[in-house]
Amino acid sequence: MVEALRKVLSTHQVPLSTTDSLTLGPAFDEAQKSKFDYVIRCTITLWEDNATAWSGSGDKLNIAVDVYDANTRQLVAAATHKRTATGATMVSGTPDRFMDEVAAGALGKIYGWGQ
Repeated sequence: MVEALRKVLSTHQVPLSTTDSLTLGPAFDEAQKSKFDYVIRCTITLWEDNATAWSGSGDKLNIAVDVYDANTRQLVAAATHKRTATGATMVSGTPDRFMDEVAAGALGKIYGWGQ
């Protein structure tokens, strides 16, 4: 998911850096040291890999994206996006094939891209 978010943000010339931090506290500290204004956190809220073609149930990927002010540590924006494959999809795969699409969808809602 990190790479998908990076790709979308880079396409829109949003300067960014990634962190290995798994919690917001250290991420805020890193953002302040690097003089970044915001911290973005993405959470996969649903990952459903319906691997069998005969189940009739499509793969699902849902994400939530939160944007925090790095200085005040307050949530300033949030969005979700989801994707479900149709039951008629004949191409095998996993929900990771939706990562670019859901990243673009959630970030587009926050930034107003594509409206």
